[in-house]
Amino acid sequence: MPLTAYARTGGSDFSSSLLLVRDPSVTHGTPALADCERAATQLAAGGNWHSQGQMVRSAVLVAIGLREGYNPGARVRTFAEFEQRVLHNLGVWSGMSAELISARRLPDRAVQVYREPGALTFADWEHLPALAAIADDFGQDRFVTHDWLAHRTTAYSRTTRKDA
Repeated sequence: MPLTAYARTGGSDFSSSLLLVRDPSVTHGTPALADCERAATQLAAGGNWHSQGQMVRSAVLVAIGLREGYNPGARVRTFAEFEQRVLHNLGVWSGMSAELISARRLPDRAVQVYREPGALTFADWEHLPALAAIADDFGQDRFVTHDWLAHRTTAYSRTTRKDA
């Protein structure tokens, strides 16, 4: 199954926690809740991680990458730039820096891993347009929202790409 995790980094290479999420994929679909629970249990069974169960928040979690597009050599925005933009546009925010990680099994059974620095933001739904504008300004091709109360994960993508 496709697996996506947000590694809480706090600006260092050390990760104090992983947040596993359902992430819709055009190629691989969206994993079932039971599959996600099974993956979390297997990860915790390895001995290095402890599961804290499902995270339920009344706000939506928005994950936004800081690299423009997917090219590894592209410009990377700083977490401070993101935080400043959110505070300027919304006046308040709750969030953290994170490493956005996705792993997808390829047809040849190899695993394709993608990583980039990012930001996780807990926000109310009415803040989504401002966050979408920031994602657009930061050159994101897509960003994801997670609504645990509705058991819904949504990937938003550009309808057109900006020319480089």
